Amino acid sequence: SSSSSSYSLSRGDVFAYLRQAILPFGQHHGNSVLTQHHRVFTIRPYFESDRTDLFHICNTAFLGKDKKICVDSPAAFGERFVGPYLTLPSSITYVLEDNQGVCGYLVGASNSFSFYKELVGSYIPSLQRKYIGHKYMNGKLLQFIKDLDMEYVFPHQDLLLEYPCHFQVVLLPRAQRQGNALRLVQLLQDSLEAEGCHGIHMEVLEDNRKGMHFCSKLDFTVLATELPGRKLFAKKLAAPHQLHSNFPPTLSTSSSTPTISTTTTATLVKTQQ
Repeated sequence: SSSSSSYSLSRGDVFAYLRQAILPFGQHHGNSVLTQHHRVFTIRPYFESDRTDLFHICNTAFLGKDKKICVDSPAAFGERFVGPYLTLPSSITYVLEDNQGVCGYLVGASNSFSFYKELVGSYIPSLQRKYIGHKYMNGKLLQFIKDLDMEYVFPHQDLLLEYPCHFQVVLLPRAQRQGNALRLVQLLQDSLEAEGCHGIHMEVLEDNRKGMHFCSKLDFTVLATELPGRKLFAKKLAAPHQLHSNFPPTLSTSSSTPTISTTTTATLVKTQQ
């Protein structure tokens, strides 16, 4: 069962599925693109049958950092960094595929404040309960699960109100450097503008030069924030403010920047063009 302020994973799945079902089709959506490497890439909505492929791609992004977790519990990273976008109501997911199969994805949320509240209030606790007592609970995985309770500073509420949507893009090597990331983000922007969303942001680690270069290509502007180890890039969209007039109330906090208990936002996955 779920309370009025918290969705269970099963209820969230229904909302996320319905949102995927009504994602708009446009000139970038569902069309195939033949690149200079003679690959045909197609962008389409997420289907439940894609879950394993998206988790695999997420693991590929993390494999060099935490190989032990990826090998012993291959779903752990996927469930943490991709799973919320396949479950929580305000999420958006697009899939990139070629003739070999799924090779990338874009995940995001149109209302980041609401998304983060659901993430730490419902999704993360459910994930922790699932993995406590995991038969492959090695030291790395145990620390990863414990770290989900760490204090993490999210962007200030004022920034989330001005730039309510956030996103991340992850591509396999064979899909990189062919304009696919740009096409995915352009589709997201078109979808958000059609909905009336007026701003979008993306977090990039300070040492992620590729991510920063990618944001500059999108005409994103770096904002002055106090996010440890990260930079926040943002962009105004053409549509006026419509969807977020009933913005959720401010979280209780003693500082000017609200904190929510979790290890990281999903936007910290390394972005690759």
